Amino acid sequence: MKSKIRTRSRKSTPWDSLPLLTPSQEFIRDNYKQHYFARHRSLCDSDEAALLNHYRPENCPNCGSVHFHKDGTTANGLQRYRCNHCGKSFSIVTGTIFEDHKLPLSEWIEYCLNLIHYSSISADSRNNKNAMSTSVYWLHKVFEVLDGYLETYQLHGTVFEDETYYSMIHSSIQKKNGKELRGLSKNKIGSISKPVDMTPCGTEI
Repeated sequence: MKSKIRTRSRKSTPWDSLPLLTPSQEFIRDNYKQHYFARHRSLCDSDEAALLNHYRPENCPNCGSVHFHKDGTTANGLQRYRCNHCGKSFSIVTGTIFEDHKLPLSEWIEYCLNLIHYSSISADSRNNKNAMSTSVYWLHKVFEVLDGYLETYQLHGTVFEDETYYSMIHSSIQKKNGKELRGLSKNKIGSISKPVDMTPCGTEI
């Protein structure tokens, strides 16, 4: 998403640029950054490649062919494949919300758990030490995934919808006469706070 909004990274402390730090400032800075880098490990250090390599793609995400072969690994140890039909290279995360991700999957899992427990986006941003724009971007990715299930699943019983609305990603914003739609328009996504039941279409409860 090419967002126009950039928020400050949570990596820095107020006194990073000071030439001399007091013992207290140095202690707080070092411990804060230690926690920050623990939450933002490199993909190599997270061992997520070992998990992802247990899964094998069903087909080429570019052309749909089922004829492909292994083609080495990425710099992070993720298995790479090459399609025999279109010749393009891909991995198990190609075409998913995890393609080109920079932060470990473990942080994604915790982010989704926070959403389920109704943690606010700002609270999650502070706890995980992510920029606010990152947390909002991830929320849009989650919505994109859920949107793909709308034709497969339908809600049953009583469904409660709260007053929280999120903006569409910038590339999906609709305009009228050159201006973005205002208020509760198609540019907003409503959040479902408590679906009582969710079953595949055609399945009796």
